[in-house]
Amino acid sequence: MSHTSAHSSQQPCREAIVLAVQQHPSQPTPLALAKVAGLSLAQHCLYRLQAAGINRCTVVLGNHASQVRRHFEHIARSTTYGCHMQFVNVSDWQKGDGYSILQAKKTIKSPCFLITSIQYLLPVELIQKMVTHHSSAPVCIAVDSDAASPDETDLLKLQLQDHQAVALGCKLPQWNGRYAGLMYATPALLCTMETCCQQHQYSLAEALTAQQSPIPTVDAAKLPWQRICNYADIKKAQRHLLAQLNKNKQDGFFSQYIGRFVSSTLSVRLASTGLTPNQITCMGFVVILLAALLLATHSYPLQALGALVVVLACILDGCDGEVARLRCQQTPYGAWLDTVLDRYADSLLTLAITWASFQHTPQAWIWLAGSSSALGFLLTSYTKKEYQLRHAHPYPHTTMARLGQRDIRIACMVTGALLGFPFAAVIAAGVLSHVVVLWILLTGNFSAQAT
Repeated sequence: MSHTSAHSSQQPCREAIVLAVQQHPSQPTPLALAKVAGLSLAQHCLYRLQAAGINRCTVVLGNHASQVRRHFEHIARSTTYGCHMQFVNVSDWQKGDGYSILQAKKTIKSPCFLITSIQYLLPVELIQKMVTHHSSAPVCIAVDSDAASPDETDLLKLQLQDHQAVALGCKLPQWNGRYAGLMYATPALLCTMETCCQQHQYSLAEALTAQQSPIPTVDAAKLPWQRICNYADIKKAQRHLLAQLNKNKQDGFFSQYIGRFVSSTLSVRLASTGLTPNQITCMGFVVILLAALLLATHSYPLQALGALVVVLACILDGCDGEVARLRCQQTPYGAWLDTVLDRYADSLLTLAITWASFQHTPQAWIWLAGSSSALGFLLTSYTKKEYQLRHAHPYPHTTMARLGQRDIRIACMVTGALLGFPFAAVIAAGVLSHVVVLWILLTGNFSAQAT
């Protein structure tokens, strides 16, 4: 089939066919239900498609169809997913993936669509590339041109030339690319699949081979995609996803070496709930309010309990962003809300500890010192944000800059409260914050010039 017969769409794809027919590699359950970092492979697939702009999905069911459908319907009903979903049951899905995809032909309403499988964990960036793909060709394939990639015998391999696939097959003798689990297609490809199935050629590879022209490709070699074939792949994918939760270029010392280890464990469990990242942010702020009430008392047991509650709030503060990254639901509003509530939280904790100290020592300098510390906490955040706004890049993540991170001052407050000296800890953290602000002001111009 020539490319000129295919429909050329200038509109981005908004529809996708999702294959969910596979069996779990090590359990008598469907692969779609396998959990990776707290979310099923079905959830990972749908959340990533949604984040890339897909708003309509046709799910092709095969093995354990009723069980898989219930799981997808549960996802569709959740508050964290907002796309239209429909289903196609394929009783003889064992014939091949091309045959299974063809059964979704009547559900396709768009001039272009994506085809993928829950067997692949795909980065949103790759999906977005395919969503915005413009070509007169009836199909475009995502490929990994990494020559060092392992040779998986049942994976579709391609011979690439000038960003086009000139030959493909699972047993291709010479190849320099692997199918990365995603393709852009038009109804013309489905017509080719129908012709192939009439000739008892049921695989996707056979339908692609039937194209009479080289197939354009999008390279995924530098992107973190993964195919799930066995239990080892599931564990590898989980390690990779959990490693992505860290914000090494933004975290302070405490968050990087202690906080993330605890929060990521909780985030894996929260990700499977119906809670949105913004709801988790608000939950953490409510916990901070409780901690402030406890710290405002001049009672060591209550202040020590308040310190432990602060730790819980900080763990939740890390979970909101981690859950957002697991579900690919990061939004500018969510980041902004988290930042604003963090500033309120710091001020409330400082005010509570200052009030408790004033009750014991009712002198004006107590409020002066407490206010100075609160100002330092606000200025560390403000100074770095202003630097980034004025210079169009963040302030270098130096040791001094990390000492001004929120986790350091919170750790000071918690330690001070547990030792019985919360106000002294607030003053120490405040002094450190002002030192960091002065350091940024003195070195900021040199850092900007060096960059």
